[in-house]
Amino acid sequence: MMNQDKLNEFKKQVFNDSLTEDEKQEAFASYITAVTENAAQNTLTEYINAQDKDVLIQRGAQVLTTEENEFYNKIKDEENYGTKEEFAFPATIVDRVFEDLLRDHPLLSKLNITYTKGLTRWVFSNVTGVATWGKLNDKITAELTAGFEGVDAGLNKLSAFMTIPLAMLELGNTWLDRYVRTVLSEAVSVALEEAVVNGTGKDQPIGILRSTEKDAVNGEQPLKDKIDLADYTAQSFYELKGKLNKGRNYKRPNGSLLLVMHPDTYTDQFAGQVTIQNALGVWVMNLPIAVEIVESFAVEVGVAVFGFGKDYEMAIGMAEKIEYSDEFKFLDDQRVYKTRLFAHGLSIKDGNFLVVTLPKVSNSPS
Repeated sequence: MMNQDKLNEFKKQVFNDSLTEDEKQEAFASYITAVTENAAQNTLTEYINAQDKDVLIQRGAQVLTTEENEFYNKIKDEENYGTKEEFAFPATIVDRVFEDLLRDHPLLSKLNITYTKGLTRWVFSNVTGVATWGKLNDKITAELTAGFEGVDAGLNKLSAFMTIPLAMLELGNTWLDRYVRTVLSEAVSVALEEAVVNGTGKDQPIGILRSTEKDAVNGEQPLKDKIDLADYTAQSFYELKGKLNKGRNYKRPNGSLLLVMHPDTYTDQFAGQVTIQNALGVWVMNLPIAVEIVESFAVEVGVAVFGFGKDYEMAIGMAEKIEYSDEFKFLDDQRVYKTRLFAHGLSIKDGNFLVVTLPKVSNSPS
């Protein structure tokens, strides 16, 4: 069984900007293969160790509906293997995939993500809202409606491939469900994390590193200008917070205030500068502002993104069908299925998230 550190090594390569697109795709395939193998091994181990129904539920297994059982029975049916038949994907399974995703993922769980199910048209507000006392007239109606825009979330399509080892089909639908949800959630989370941070806007969402106010170049939104954090003093952090407050299009806190950075940046450049030993001898992080540190391989080393998580809005839907894919015939003893995700996301104003270059200093605790 592969440990999390080993999985992170595979994941790190997916976000390696020095790789070509083909190399990134290969790295992503290697990562998902590792996730698949790990999920299969974990599921097999749990299957051997736990057969009591109450224990299964506590460990993440689900009591399946009739529709869900029929769906998994079709997947297991050998007569469907190698055909182009599409299976209706029960909405309840997709619901749980996104519940897992938005609950467990360190970055995605902090954002304003809406699961739209089958809807591909998304309406969002580009202001905090307008309220007024008095009679409703044309001028006020115009003010109330002017802040809303529509976005076609179906513009951006993400194909999610899922390999199912044949051995998994013998464990029963409950275990197959758990495996499917684990693999789908992980595959989707990696792609969404990359898009949320560095999406170009061309056939994908616009990431928080990108400008939504500058003109696109060849269909891609340009990167935002970076600002320098002079040092890790309270003064510098309050100046940074002041810039954020002035630049946002919201006038109140919106979710958690985040500082998103690469894990290497956190360990080599940041943590040691803001960690102190208290009177009890315990090492604690000591920051002058209330901010949550979130690690993401999608952020370049030496840089952090500062902003309120809920200032990033995203709408996600998933296709109602799942189909067998013969694009990976080289995988022995595996069945490969494909489904599609529809998503769009952006932060309305560049000032909602600041891209900060961190000072290069020693990380030895003071």
